[in-house]
Amino acid sequence: MQTPDGLGVTPPDKAIALPLTPPSSAKGSSPAVTAVLRIFALHRAGQLSPWTKTKISPEEHTELWRRLPANARLCRYVEEKVRYDFDPEYHLLVTRMPTATHDAFIAKIVENLLFQLKTISESLPPAEAKTISQIQWQNTSRIVLRDEPGAGGDETDYKLNPKYPMRYPDAHFRHSSEKYSHVVIEVSYTQKHHNLPYLAESYIIGSGGSIGLVIAFDISYGGRSSKATISMWRPRTWVDDAGVKHLEVIQVIDQVPFRSADGTPTSGTLSLRLLDFVLPETFRDVRPSVQDTPISITHEVLAEYLEAAEDNEKKAQAGLTRLPAHEQVVVHKREWSPEEEYDSDDDRGIVERESRKARKTDEKDEDWVELAYHAALNIAFSICTNYPGQKVGTNLATHASGDNHAKATGELPEPQRDRLKEIGESEVKLVVANSCQNMQWGN
Repeated sequence: MQTPDGLGVTPPDKAIALPLTPPSSAKGSSPAVTAVLRIFALHRAGQLSPWTKTKISPEEHTELWRRLPANARLCRYVEEKVRYDFDPEYHLLVTRMPTATHDAFIAKIVENLLFQLKTISESLPPAEAKTISQIQWQNTSRIVLRDEPGAGGDETDYKLNPKYPMRYPDAHFRHSSEKYSHVVIEVSYTQKHHNLPYLAESYIIGSGGSIGLVIAFDISYGGRSSKATISMWRPRTWVDDAGVKHLEVIQVIDQVPFRSADGTPTSGTLSLRLLDFVLPETFRDVRPSVQDTPISITHEVLAEYLEAAEDNEKKAQAGLTRLPAHEQVVVHKREWSPEEEYDSDDDRGIVERESRKARKTDEKDEDWVELAYHAALNIAFSICTNYPGQKVGTNLATHASGDNHAKATGELPEPQRDRLKEIGESEVKLVVANSCQNMQWGN
């Protein structure tokens, strides 16, 4: 199985820094866990890149989920909003933060595929139609890749005892009678592109071949080129002369463009079959001719979906609002009383005490995150400017000093400069080096 080298490269404009001086609530804990907590906080603040990687062991993952409940608001946010992949074998946690373009593009693809499945189902006799209607889009639910027969465990077990890789694919389709989704779809950014073969292999091998198709769309988000491509992987099994069964992953489509660099659609079609959406055993009562029913999306339609998604994000950023920013408006808000939320005075007292503690912790943590974020961002920017094209990893401590450090910190607001003077250059060097370990920045 491939190793995920370079997984989740973070661009300089979204560098994630380890905290400079942890608040009292974080002292004595693993630096990796503290870093992940800060990443989650940046996610909540909307300051995270779409694909951010962190090194963290299974033991640290357990510590993470033991610590998170201490901050009720952040814990609830992570459980409801944060999508992250975790690989216990390679000690990798990748936090996903999809862009508006990403979400709109994947939504149109899913809508198209669901419509075709529904159309096929409606044309068939009741028994076959029922089987096909049970193929459902799984939205952004997680997949735990337990390739051991009979492996189980609920959500809590996984958080505290993560034995298996966990993935949050961008979209996937699963038949209600099957354990795993059979089709997985990923939308790739520049950072994520080089990890797609590893991701595809992880899905297919980790599911024991039950995931039968991984489709990846590389939309080169934020790049100079408008080129967008399709890649696809399938499982392959065979038996050797000794009678041993083998499972491997083969790439059947390798970065075939559906939109050229100048933004024009290419000729071609993404072609699937109905059988691609289920295990063969699931279709044992479905006629072979029905199983071979084509399901396809032309490159022209895919390019239209992507262009519409990109335009929609641009308009959302610069579009009209009901209350323009230059107008002065007095806003009247309804008063809200939380009395009905408490079953007793005791409950109310407990909630209020915990809320006060959480607010104090959050305020300290958010100030800390902002300081660390801006410090590392400026230092990293200076390094990348002075060392163009160079991969910056564990040797970052060598560069995060002298003129680089002075230039970077000189661009910080005065309160942050004063704070960095208190901390000292040596500690800042160590912090930035640790936070950027395993990150690779180019031009």
